[in-house]
Amino acid sequence: GQRGSFEHQFTLVQRLQVDRHRQNTAAFARTLEAFRRVASEVEDSALNCHLTFHEVAYALMRGRPDQAHRYAASVLTTWPQDEPSYQRFLAHFFASMPHLYEGDPLAARVQLRDAIRDHARFLPMHTMLAADLVGVLALLDAHALRRGVRDASRSGIERLARRASKMVPLGRHLALRAAAYACLGEGRRARALDWLTQAEQLARDVAQPIDIAIARYQRGAI
Repeated sequence: GQRGSFEHQFTLVQRLQVDRHRQNTAAFARTLEAFRRVASEVEDSALNCHLTFHEVAYALMRGRPDQAHRYAASVLTTWPQDEPSYQRFLAHFFASMPHLYEGDPLAARVQLRDAIRDHARFLPMHTMLAADLVGVLALLDAHALRRGVRDASRSGIERLARRASKMVPLGRHLALRAAAYACLGEGRRARALDWLTQAEQLARDVAQPIDIAIARYQRGAI
């Protein structure tokens, strides 16, 4: 399609999804830079928010949660608070992700659950990003469980992990690792190792090197 057209930008969004889930940082960087150039040449469009979403994801892949927070804060101001949309939900979802590593995971947990409820008409738990979402929910729950939040439980986290394991392979391994952390927190070492073994195998099935390395490292640390 024509450079800068909706179709051209949509293709770049899909390429970003592929690069992110292949966990190919070099390809991710190239596609992101291509999208930045196109976005700077055209008027604002409904797809521009996806550039910021992927800036968040790329910053996290590079171990820069501080940078991810800045991108997330900018995208939250883009969509009106009183006009629910799937893009508005994604803004809340991506804004919650940096809190997994730096920030306030308990507040992010509440805000993400509220966003799921407020945007239920868009079926956020049934999209191609649902496994990503379940993984973030599970790890936020693991943070809450560790801090003694009453409505967080190992059994709830394991339910999310089982659900994620049956979803499309886009981020599902995070939920399985969250289940391992929850089990380890209760002294269930063997069960934690089982979850990490499953997480590594699922990552191997779709050749996601970062998830393979994380699961393998954490198995060795137990």
